[in-house]
This record gives sequence, C-alpha cells and structure tokens, in this order.
Amino acid sequence: STYINLSNYITTLNMDSEIYRPLSSLVNNETAFSSLTKEEQRVSLSLKEEFERDGIHLEGESKVKAETLQRRIRELEDAFVQYASYPRGCIEVSPTEQQTLNPDVLKSLRSRGESSSNGNLVVQLDTHTYGLILGHVQNPDVRKRAYFSDSIESVQKPLGVLDELIQSRHDLSLTLGFSSYANMVTSYKMAKCPETVVTFLEDLTSKIYHQAEVEKDILLQRKKLTEGTESSELYPWDIPYYIQQVEKDHHGTSLDNLSAYFSIENCIEGLRLLCTSLFGIQLVQVDFDNGESWASDLKKLELREENGDLIGHLYLDLYPRSNKYYNAAHFQICSGRIKPSSWTQKKPVATAALVCNFNVSRSFALGLSDNCLLNHSEVQILFHEFGHALHSLLSRTELQHLSGTRGELDFIETPAQLMEYFTFDEKFLQLFAKHYVTGASIPTDMVKSLNESRNRFQAIHVQQQILYSMFDQAISGPKFDHVAGVSSVASTDLLRHLEYVHRGFDIEQSNFWHARFTHFINYGSSYYSYLYAKAFAADIWHTCFESDPLSRESGQKYRDEILRWGGAKDPIDMLEAMLGRHMQVSSFSN
Repeated sequence: STYINLSNYITTLNMDSEIYRPLSSLVNNETAFSSLTKEEQRVSLSLKEEFERDGIHLEGESKVKAETLQRRIRELEDAFVQYASYPRGCIEVSPTEQQTLNPDVLKSLRSRGESSSNGNLVVQLDTHTYGLILGHVQNPDVRKRAYFSDSIESVQKPLGVLDELIQSRHDLSLTLGFSSYANMVTSYKMAKCPETVVTFLEDLTSKIYHQAEVEKDILLQRKKLTEGTESSELYPWDIPYYIQQVEKDHHGTSLDNLSAYFSIENCIEGLRLLCTSLFGIQLVQVDFDNGESWASDLKKLELREENGDLIGHLYLDLYPRSNKYYNAAHFQICSGRIKPSSWTQKKPVATAALVCNFNVSRSFALGLSDNCLLNHSEVQILFHEFGHALHSLLSRTELQHLSGTRGELDFIETPAQLMEYFTFDEKFLQLFAKHYVTGASIPTDMVKSLNESRNRFQAIHVQQQILYSMFDQAISGPKFDHVAGVSSVASTDLLRHLEYVHRGFDIEQSNFWHARFTHFINYGSSYYSYLYAKAFAADIWHTCFESDPLSRESGQKYRDEILRWGGAKDPIDMLEAMLGRHMQVSSFSN
C-alpha cells in the first residue's frame, strides 16, 4: 500500500501544470534551451517526456482518463505480484515412484507434503519443490506432472489481473498517442522502437540456433542412456534434470569444493584488487560513525583515489535476518556529482549499499561465523551488485537525475554483467581465491571445469530468455488480441509458436509460466534489457579485458567512457567510445 500511495503521489506531481508549464516552455524555446548544458538539456527533455507519459499535456476527459489509468495500473501491478506468489497446484507421488527418488529429495518433499490414505505423497508445489523435482527427480512422469502442475483453474486470478493490466497499459498508450504499450516504453529506451528489439532477438535466435541444437542433442543422448533408446524426444521438463546429470558426468564432485576458495574476506579482497588494478582506487574497511549502522554484521568500505581524495562509501549488508529485503540489490544512497565552481558548501559524499542474503549455514558448520564461504553463484551475485555500486560511486554528473544507474533501463545492467566475467577469469581468480584453511590458490583444473560448466548449456539458457522477451513484446504490441486475453486459445497458440520458433519444442498445452512471471511488472515490454546488457558486456569484455583482465589502461577507459557518465550520455555513444566501433552481437552469441 505504501508503494501504491507513493506512486500515486508521483503521478499527481506529474499531472501538476504549474511544474510542467515552465519546463515545457523552456524546452520549446530554442534560444533558452540552447543555453543549457548538455546534461541540463538531457534532464529537461527526460522530465518533459516523463510528464507527458502521465498525460499532463492532454485536455479534459483524456487527461482524467490517463490519470485514472495510471492509478489502476499501479493497483493491478501490485495485485499481480501478490497472486503470482501463490502456491502452484499439487502433485501426487505414488509409493512406487517414491522408491525411485533420491533419499534427500524424498525427505525434502515429505517435509512439505502429506500422505494420503492410499500411500501417495501429496506435495503442494512452491518455487523450491518445483525446482527440486525438475532438477533432481529421475522419473519423467513425476517431472512432467510438476511442470504442468498449474491448471487454467489455478491461475485464473493472476491471468485475470494480467489481462486487465495489459488492457490498461494499452489504453494508456493509445490515450497518450502511441500505437501500443511496447511503442511507448521503447520510445525512451536505447532500442527506441519494438522493431529494433524484435530484430535483435531474432538475430540472436538465428546465431545461437545451431549451438542450442548441439546442446539439446547432448541432453537427448544422456536421456536415452537413462531412460532407454526408445526415448526419441527431449521435452522442457527434461532439461533441468539432464543438465544436472551431464554436469555430474563431466565433473563429478570436482566443483563441490569451490566454496572453500571463496570466503567472503577473499572475495572482498578480489573487489579491492579490481579497484586498485583497474582504477587506482583504494578500497579500505573503516569504522562506522555513532548510529550509522543499522545491523551488527555490516561492513563499511571507503573508496579513495591514489592521491587520497575521498570518492565515497559502500555499505555491505550481506547476511539474512528477519524482515530484511529478500533479494540481492544495490541501493544508491547519495549521488556522486561534479561540484560547481560557484558552490561553497561541502560536496556530499557518494554513498551506496550492497544488499545480499548469503547462506551462512555452511560456514557455521566450519566455525566460520564471521567469514562466510560463498558458492560460485553467490560470488557472481556479489560482483554483479558491486558493478552497480561502482556505477553509482564513480559517476560524476552535474545533476542527480542522471547519476549512476539512473539511465536507460536497457543499458544500466551492463556494468553489473561485465563484473560477472571477472569471476570466471583464471588470472584474476588465482590472485584472490585462496583455500580458507591452506591458503593455496584455486587450482587451474577447477577453474577450467568451472568455465566448461558455465559454457556447456549457454545457448539453451539464452533461448529461454529470448522466449520470455518475445512474449513480453507480443502482449505489449498493437496486434495482441485484448478481447480474448492471455488465457485464450489465441494466446496459447502464440506461446506454442514462440516455444517452437525460439526453443524448438512443439508442446500442445501451456504450463502457464506467464501467470507467475513478475518481470511483466518492473520490466513490462523491457525484459529484453537483460539480453541487451549481456550483449554489451560481452563485447566490452572480449574487446577490452579478456586478454588482460587487470589492465589499468582499459580500466581507466571504462571509468572515463562509461562509469563516469551515469545516464548523462547516450549509451550508444558511450559504447562506441569504449569499443572504438559499433557494438557487435557476435561477441555474445559466440
């Protein structure tokens, strides 16, 4: 309710003519507008567009309609998130099927299920049990039942809300003069129009198609080894399980001990090495001021230039506790900015917080309560969020509206995605990934196995993201059948078509994944942004860092051409300045 109230208040401000009128006059006055700095022009245009996306330039009934739709959209977005988190349907696992389960899997399912009178185990599926069954249950019938555990009856409420949300967004876009919600949203992104997005996704589909077929054949051969040679087809519910099996075939338990090399202190040392090597920045842990800390296990890091000048502060809030935000995230607390020459007051210090919820249980068992061991996925999360934090802390703009990550949504994930590449680089890992007992560097063969595991089924994972992105564009586009809605035969046919074109699966029925896809809310018509940013980060890595990941020259260029600008420059200009050419999707697809 707080979020809805705040959003409605912002909508009210954005409908205030006393604020909009002078801004619009300034932008439309060529002489006055040309007297502004480039950043002031960019912010003025951005704010004017933001006002107009809320309908302030409209008159009479159209203006009232736009404001009413904005408020209803906020309510529907909140309702969809609530409904999407409801448990899935139930599945029953017979006594015979239970005997085929891994003992640990069976124990976990029993802890979340109940036995029926006929001995069947009735399991109410949630996110955990759903993933557990698809990834760790050999029996294909059990996996299939879990995959299709949502019925049209069980998802009527979220799909009903999604239908109204899609219709309301479409009505708003038409009221504002756009042909569709996708056209409206992409108009203020890097892509500029839905056609650019679809072209990018189709180009990526064609580039990875062959590799995805190779990967699926590997899984099919593994399926035949387990289920018999009569198994001639691979299904979506097979993929998680057989990826796990192929990984075990290749690496056995060789990656099980990775965590021993990634204590949290070692990982923070890795962040220090990156800052020193790439930017000449010192990253030092310092004490909190009185009353500054909001929990007992926080860390406060100070960033300083080589000459000792203070850059900013970074808070690390890494472990779970009651009522804490449950996802990993970066929060910008105070913006970094250029101090105007006429400004006599003290410049505020750039400040950010990095929030995670790392699993401390494996560390407590080893007596490491103050030095948690991370698995490699958690290492990626730490470096990913640190990439966002660097963007906030190192940007230096005139205006806070453009500071750090306050830029185009389909670009701002790029610095975070780039940081993930460092967590797979052998040269870099061997500098900080040390065994928590012996101090030995991570073995070369372990890093090799880590990279092989990462790369082995990349194309399949990207195909999944393309499917999500294409459906997101379709339901936001001008051709979507709003009368029939997302639970209609037409939408099911659309999903089947996208599954077949972009993943190669011909499935007759839907598992209604879109009823739980909350990215439709914050990333409505923008889900492609994840793949966009991955493509940009891949090109930067392979062009500028792969041969020398700790290059000061490349690091300084990255700081000067991308991090320093926040959202104050066009991302295309920043990328071309960094790369020395146009961006190439091939760096990512290869």
